[in-house]
Amino acid sequence: MRFAPFDDSHVAAVKDFNRRMLAGHADSEFLLATEPDSRVRPAEDPIQWTQYVVLDGEDVRGGVITMDQPGWVNGRSIRAVNFQSPLSEGIVDPKYTMVALQLVKFMQKQGEAGYFAGMGSSDRPLAKLLSASGWSLRPVPFLFRVHRAGNVLRELRMLQTTLLRRTAASAARFSGIGACGLAVMQRRRNVVRESIRQVTTWGDWADEIWQCCRAGCSFAVQRDRRTLESLYPTSDPKTKILLIERHGNPVGWSVCFNARLSNHRHFGNLQLASILDCMVQAEAIGRDCCSHGPRNVVAGRRLGGGESWPCRLGEDVSLRRLSFWTFELPAGHDEAND
Repeated sequence: MRFAPFDDSHVAAVKDFNRRMLAGHADSEFLLATEPDSRVRPAEDPIQWTQYVVLDGEDVRGGVITMDQPGWVNGRSIRAVNFQSPLSEGIVDPKYTMVALQLVKFMQKQGEAGYFAGMGSSDRPLAKLLSASGWSLRPVPFLFRVHRAGNVLRELRMLQTTLLRRTAASAARFSGIGACGLAVMQRRRNVVRESIRQVTTWGDWADEIWQCCRAGCSFAVQRDRRTLESLYPTSDPKTKILLIERHGNPVGWSVCFNARLSNHRHFGNLQLASILDCMVQAEAIGRDCCSHGPRNVVAGRRLGGGESWPCRLGEDVSLRRLSFWTFELPAGHDEAND
């Protein structure tokens, strides 16, 4: 088997792969994109995306997406590769179970350091395979805060799975007990001294915050101004950039996304605001720098020498102080696909 960047010559084989996956009753999540990414990034862009297909002769048996970007490991700059959406036909046909192993071997040859994020839990097949191949796994909590209790009690799908849960959620909603209980549980336990305002550009303050925070990170994806402009362009109307200041001086930033969902499998028709990324200087939260990373399970490995590294992604101390809750996602949930 060989790996090749996905291009127009593979479209027919990819469509055949998807048909076989659907015929084998694979979830619609386990399909490859049927058109190559038409977005071309300049060679000097700090972040490069590549979609690979796994070829068995002329047939496609799987694929993976790589996000090559500048990173930071134990005090030095590196290239870090984020792997996304690995797929193998072995999901529906045992004859191709070795495709997953070939994927892992391929990934271990890419760059100096690599990582996955948002795999759901450590008992998922991908997490088990990575662990067995020498990757380190670390759980990262999913944190949330409720702003409109009535809507959440009505729309959250996990509260509608049984008659008892539906009845209890309805009673809590209509009686007001749910809203009162949440208000008590979510009361803030600390005084917020920082101010937050929305900005429309990434400034030099992003470089200053990165320089301050990176020394406290065993692993991080670079968050200087140039990289942030590539990751979160200000021309994207879906994202909001928030600047965190103390006494008028920038001490952190956050990138947020606000979406009105429609019949979502977990959140129904709720309006969901997400913190996509953030970085805050140590003095603003009273301990190590906070770099909000992907949630659920993070897997990482130093490629080259084979040394695994602990990563300090998704520190949650500041969110817990603001009364965010830890939430266990339903079994089978894969955040990367939501």
